[in-house]
Amino acid sequence: MRPSPAPLCAALLLAACSRGSDEPAPAPEPTLTSQPMPTANAAGEPLTPGSWRIEEAAGGASAAFVDQGGTVLVALLCNRNTGALELTRPGAAEGPQTWAIAVGDRRAALRMIPGAGQPPALEAELDPSQPIIVALLDPAESITLTAPGAAPLRLPGHSGMSRVIEACS
Repeated sequence: MRPSPAPLCAALLLAACSRGSDEPAPAPEPTLTSQPMPTANAAGEPLTPGSWRIEEAAGGASAAFVDQGGTVLVALLCNRNTGALELTRPGAAEGPQTWAIAVGDRRAALRMIPGAGQPPALEAELDPSQPIIVALLDPAESITLTAPGAAPLRLPGHSGMSRVIEACS
């Protein structure tokens, strides 16, 4: 009795299928994903829903936090021509107010004055040498802005803040 050629054929087919190519497999394409926006700060307090919009132009740079409807809630602006770093918040007041800003464990007082533009806004010029400015460079730290008699505005940090601050350096 002669042996059946079927096992030999099956072995040859299996060997042919499992033989790898001499060329390496192509590397997978990297997929860029964004980190989800945090919903609470390190203390567990809820953050204001929204997102940061970072813009750069010849005259300066800005970081604006906008709510889900696209309304700017707060902005950090750099004017390259004057070197001024300014924080603005929509709203009106009869005169200057003292607000508080906290970034992580750093705190500072802000003298917010009514701006001359429309719509009304309150503005504070920031001293780039203050430790609070260095704290803004850490995207892992949340930012809390508190106005007299108002609920605090709690915002996530963002790496784009460094571009605004560096534009005024």
